[in-house]
Amino acid sequence: MQANNTQQLLLNLNEIEMYLISNEKPVDAERINKIRLQIKNNSSHEMLTHAIKKFIAMASVKYLGDIQIKEFYSPYEWMNYLSKIVELAKSILKDIAY
Repeated sequence: MQANNTQQLLLNLNEIEMYLISNEKPVDAERINKIRLQIKNNSSHEMLTHAIKKFIAMASVKYLGDIQIKEFYSPYEWMNYLSKIVELAKSILKDIAY
């Protein structure tokens, strides 16, 4: 189950990166790309955990959630999209904690 969730998270992070690029947020896109690569190439439990926690922190209302993304009708729609991905990330953290 964790492998499927991790693959889905990687796909979602790639989508977020593309949204950020198309909305002229290259610095944030690069940060998401680094997190995605850390998760994809995780060499240790600690690095995987750290990368996922970093994404969760970035996806807050005060950071990524505060960006207007033209592909979404409203900022709330974008934040709801991020929230669903955060829930997936949290479920992965819960799975790897055991």
